[in-house]
Amino acid sequence: MRSRVESALSGVIDPEIGLSIVDLGLLFEVRLEEETLRVTIGTTSPACPMVGVIRDDAERAIRAAFPEIETVLVEVDPSQP
Repeated sequence: MRSRVESALSGVIDPEIGLSIVDLGLLFEVRLEEETLRVTIGTTSPACPMVGVIRDDAERAIRAAFPEIETVLVEVDPSQP
């Protein structure tokens, strides 16, 4: 499961840095709870101005890669480096 999520997120680019959130080490947790896929990602800084864009891009990428999953929740933990 985690490798499929990593693959899906490899195309999600941090617009300020120009690297994927996977390459930046910002994928922290992947959990499948019944019909809900919960993914926790981080940001490059706690005050990242692009957090909304990155989260939305990540959610779209995961939904496209997992059409069989009913609910996808992408949570951002800005306290993670």
